[in-house]
Amino acid sequence: MIPDDAQVDEFGNPIRPSTEVQGYQVPFGWTAKNVGSCRSCGASIMWTLTPSKRPAPIDPDGRSHFATCPQADTWRKGTGR
Repeated sequence: MIPDDAQVDEFGNPIRPSTEVQGYQVPFGWTAKNVGSCRSCGASIMWTLTPSKRPAPIDPDGRSHFATCPQADTWRKGTGR
């Protein structure tokens, strides 16, 4: 259940707190690793580890780069890359 005073995004999902690391908004509970560039689109990304220790690239605003990369389909499993 989401508390009545919780901040939510445009989809009604709760906005989790984040920490700024080297200009990137790293989601709470995630570990910042290193900054680099996306091999597909060239965007600046930060590699992080999720709380379950899975690697995840994020954009500077903290969004998953898997969701924002125009070339994301080439990296999805089962696409025959």
